Amino acid sequence: MTLPKIITHKELEFILKLVDREPYFKIGNKSIYNLNDWFWKVCILELPVGEICEDELKTMALIGKNSYETLGITGREGFVCQGLEGKVCIQKPLFYALMNMRDLIPKYRGRIITRIEKKGGVMNNARRKNEKRRIQYVKAKEAAERDISGFDVTTINLPRGMTLFSFKKEGHYRIDVLPYIVGKNNPRADAGMLYYERRYYVHKNIGPESKWYTCLAKTFGHTCPVCEHVFELERLGKDKETIDALRAKMRQLWAVVDLGGDEKKIQVHEGPYYNGLGELLSTKVAALENDDPRSDFYHLEGGMTLKIFAKSESGGTGKFIKPVDIDMVPRRKPYDESILDDIPCLDELPKELSYDELHEIYYQTGGKKINTVPDNSQKILDLKKGDEVVYKNKECEVVSIGKDGDLTLESSEGKVYKMVDPNEVQELQQGNSENRGGEVIQKEESQISKKVVGQTEPDENGEIDLDEDEDEDDWGDGEINS
Repeated sequence: MTLPKIITHKELEFILKLVDREPYFKIGNKSIYNLNDWFWKVCILELPVGEICEDELKTMALIGKNSYETLGITGREGFVCQGLEGKVCIQKPLFYALMNMRDLIPKYRGRIITRIEKKGGVMNNARRKNEKRRIQYVKAKEAAERDISGFDVTTINLPRGMTLFSFKKEGHYRIDVLPYIVGKNNPRADAGMLYYERRYYVHKNIGPESKWYTCLAKTFGHTCPVCEHVFELERLGKDKETIDALRAKMRQLWAVVDLGGDEKKIQVHEGPYYNGLGELLSTKVAALENDDPRSDFYHLEGGMTLKIFAKSESGGTGKFIKPVDIDMVPRRKPYDESILDDIPCLDELPKELSYDELHEIYYQTGGKKINTVPDNSQKILDLKKGDEVVYKNKECEVVSIGKDGDLTLESSEGKVYKMVDPNEVQELQQGNSENRGGEVIQKEESQISKKVVGQTEPDENGEIDLDEDEDEDDWGDGEINS
C-alpha cells in the first residue's frame, strides 16, 4: 500500500478507515503479528516540544521507549507554535503514531512522516543517540565463570548480555517458550513471521581442540569440507562408526524464560532435537487435536507454560540430563508485544565460518588447501535431452536441462527427479551394466561419479530432507563445547 509522505489531521480520518478494515484489528481475529503489514511501518511522529511537557503520562504515551531527537522549527511543518519552541521527532510504528494523533495531539500540532531518509536524517540521528543511551557492560561474573569452566561457544553468536539455559540437573522445570521475528533463510518459516525455534547442524569434535562447528552445507547451503570428507570416507568404504561421528547433527535454538530461575529473563536454549526438548515437544503437539489451544504454546497471548521433568540418563560418551516428560498449562499472564524487541533473531545466531577457515581447522594444513576428492570424481558429462544415464542406481532419461545445468530426470519406472547435479549421474554403459529389479549395476567402480553433499531427492511434497542421519546417537543436552 502506498501512503502519503506526510499525514496530518486532514488525512487522518481516511487512514484510520483503512486501518479499521484490516482483519488484524477485527474482534476475535487470530492472525499472527507481521512486521511487514503496512500499519506497522516505522515512521516519524513530529510535534512541538510543548506537547510532551504537559504531564508525565502523556510524555510516556508519546515517547515511551522509542528513539527520538529534538530539532528546530523550520516553518514548513504547518504547526501552530512559537518558533523558539522546537519540535520533537519520535520514531515508532505507524499504528501507534496514528493513535497518538487521534487521541493526544490537537489539530495543527503534529504530523506523521511515513518515508524516512535512509542516510542521515532524523531516523539515523535518533538511532545513534539511542544507541549511546543503551551502552551495556559485559558482566565480569559471567566472563569469570566461563573462564573457569572452559566454556566456549563455537557454533553460535550469543548476543551480548544473553545467557544460555540448559537442563543442568534432575528435577522439574517451568519454562515459557517465546516467539521471535523470523529472519532470512529459516527452513520452516517465512521472514517477518513469528516462530519459536531455529534448527541448525553441527559437526562435533573437530580440530585439535575437539570443538563443535556449524555445518556449512546443511545450515547455510554452502560447500562444507567436513561433509566432503564424510562422502569420501563413504566412497572408500570406511567404518560406519567413524563416518557417523563426523556427520552433521541437528540442533535447535529457542528463546525461553526459566520461571524457576532467579532472574526470570530471556535466555537462549541450545540443544539436540533427538533426545532433547524438540523431539519431546513435537511428539506432544502432534498428538493434540486441531483446535487444541495448547498448540499455540509459544504465542505471546494465550500461550502455555511448559512443565518439564528432566532426568539423568546414560548414552554416547557418558551421562547427560534429558527432558523426558512434558505438560502444558495456561500462563498466568500474557506477554506484551514489546518483548519482541528484546528477543534475538535466532536465524542470526548460527556461526558461519568460511570454507577455508573450517578447512584449516579440520585438516590443520597451515593455510595450505588440499584436495579431498579424487580427480576422477570431478568428471563433467556432456549431456543432452533424451540421453540415458544412471542416477541412484536407476536407469533414467534426461527430460530437460536447466540454465544452471541442473537436470530433470525420469526413471524407467516413471519417477521424476528434479534439480539433479550433473556430477551425481553417470553415463549408462551399454553392455557393461546389469538391471536387477529396476536397479542398474555398473560393473566398473571407476565410473562412480561425485555425489553433491547435502542434496537428496525431493519427497512427494517437493521438500528436501537434509537430515539423512536421524541423530539417534546425538546424546547430551548440556552446554555446548563445555
